[in-house]
Amino acid sequence: MRCSFVVGLLNRLLDQGVIDRAQSTVAVCAGESDKRVLADVGFRDVTLTNVDVASGTMLHGSAVTPGSWIEADAHELPFDDGAFDLAFVSDGLHHCRSPHRAVTEMLRVARVGIVVIESRDSLAMRLAEWLTYTDAYEFNGRLLETREQGGVDFGPVPNFVYRWTEREFEKLLSSYDPAHDNQFMYFYGLHLPERLLGVRLVKLVASLVTAVSPQQSNTFGMVALKGPVKGYLTGAEDGLRLRDDVRGPQVQRSNASPSRKRHRIRVE
Repeated sequence: MRCSFVVGLLNRLLDQGVIDRAQSTVAVCAGESDKRVLADVGFRDVTLTNVDVASGTMLHGSAVTPGSWIEADAHELPFDDGAFDLAFVSDGLHHCRSPHRAVTEMLRVARVGIVVIESRDSLAMRLAEWLTYTDAYEFNGRLLETREQGGVDFGPVPNFVYRWTEREFEKLLSSYDPAHDNQFMYFYGLHLPERLLGVRLVKLVASLVTAVSPQQSNTFGMVALKGPVKGYLTGAEDGLRLRDDVRGPQVQRSNASPSRKRHRIRVE
């Protein structure tokens, strides 16, 4: 987990009044680091979930206290629609066989919005992969230790490291929830693995590139906030329909283009 980035992102959202510490929050694919960071930031009503609670280990490979987590598959969360204010995940979706399904499940159970921290797909990341500075498939410590746990869906097969873009995130949630004008916020940071810390040239180049173009960063925060019902619809949430006065493609620009905000977070 990229703790300093996550703390910076959450504090930025809190300072701007986008989220509140008193809001109920479900953490998906959670490990001890998620529990600690959310507590340190001040969230008081947190439900922690992961796919394998019985064994006492998480996808992240940390030991957990029995009873602290709810066993839940991110692809099919066992909660009602809107059961929580917020849904949160950090570096867990790339372990899922269907990261897209997990994101839509998060949006389903959240009333206010979702916070997702993963890696961003970019030219810089593809170059890093080609240079073998990063991997397309993940061989994490838990998997290398057990040979059976820590891969895709917590199984023995190394998971593909799914990386995201802003457009993909928006298309996914707009397809899943086409009735609302949702707001999107993006956060960028540079997080280099330990094995690169001694390579000064790589660090220098990466810092310069991301300073000029933050979207080439490898750490990516995606936030989706649920907005009002689109103007061409009418009725209650459980019975929406097209307004009687709508004739043809009369979609206002505000309905066609989602609201976006981009931020850069410096990772110490």
